[in-house]
Amino acid sequence: MMDAAEQPTVAAVATTIAAATTIAAAAQPAAAAAAVDAADAAVAAPLGAAFTSACGGVGAPPGGVATEPPAAGMEAAEPECAELRLRNGVAYAPKKRERGALIAPSRTGEGHRLPSGTGLTCLVDATYNGIMTLAPSIAPSRQRMLKLAVPELGNVRQASWASTQAALRALGYSVALVEATARFNFKASGGPMLNLLRARRAVLVVGLHVRIDGVPNEHCVLLSTVAEPHAPHGKLIDNHGQMRPVYIEPKDFASKPAAARAFRTLIEQNPAARYCSELTVEVSDVYELVRLGGGAPEPPSKRPAGEALQGDAKRARALDGARLCAACGVTKPTNHFSKTQRAKGPSGRCRECVG
Repeated sequence: MMDAAEQPTVAAVATTIAAATTIAAAAQPAAAAAAVDAADAAVAAPLGAAFTSACGGVGAPPGGVATEPPAAGMEAAEPECAELRLRNGVAYAPKKRERGALIAPSRTGEGHRLPSGTGLTCLVDATYNGIMTLAPSIAPSRQRMLKLAVPELGNVRQASWASTQAALRALGYSVALVEATARFNFKASGGPMLNLLRARRAVLVVGLHVRIDGVPNEHCVLLSTVAEPHAPHGKLIDNHGQMRPVYIEPKDFASKPAAARAFRTLIEQNPAARYCSELTVEVSDVYELVRLGGGAPEPPSKRPAGEALQGDAKRARALDGARLCAACGVTKPTNHFSKTQRAKGPSGRCRECVG
């Protein structure tokens, strides 16, 4: 039995519970109506209003929270608790390694100082890096190579294949750029990028046709498939000061898209490509850097580059079976020249140019 004083209290509690039940029941239709309105608004809203297609754009689905995706070329951050492993001094997360090409931790692990330049010097810089990979005992001078290869006058002061080849000859370096585009048959299965990565023990200067938001750019990078302790499957190097080398992984040899991703991993580091909406990378030219003979490099020529090319026939034959075509400016094996053209010395033309 309750006292008379307790009865009003019980009645008040019962009244409060009943009021709360009534409010909850009334709220359910309102919540349902709000959900239906939100769904109708999402359907009616245009797709472009919810998402952006830019590489570095920010977008979120209706009702979501906008988050900024990682910059192009940069992998999503691994959880802090993720286990890191070391391979030849390079730290990586296991899941990240399975995705293919690895970006080097810095630009200081190649055994020499990587040059930093622009699109006007990329060909010379790639050749310099190639010499330091193939024959570092030559000890090339980048400044002297630039002085001879980059024209001082003209509307486009950019090094060309012919001017770079002429600079190598004028400086007496026992290396040459040999045109090798046809070796990586662009119409063959797999495409040029996959065929380039599969080349064995080659040091290649690769010309690239890059489009950033529709703007075309001609560029050159170094691709080396020579095994090194820190890059057992090869590496890609660019001359931009903010772009680190990319180390090739076995998964990059698996398919054409995998090989293309390795090249994109390098190019996407460029600040101009980080926030673009469209990026395409295609191979345009391929030249292989080869050693000429096995002796010490010739002493540098004291004559200007143009005069140094006008040596006699004996100098042309001294290049261990390689000659420079006077017409196309490409160094080719001696058997690409007829006996008549070989007798002309430096003025000789290759069979392709003679027709």
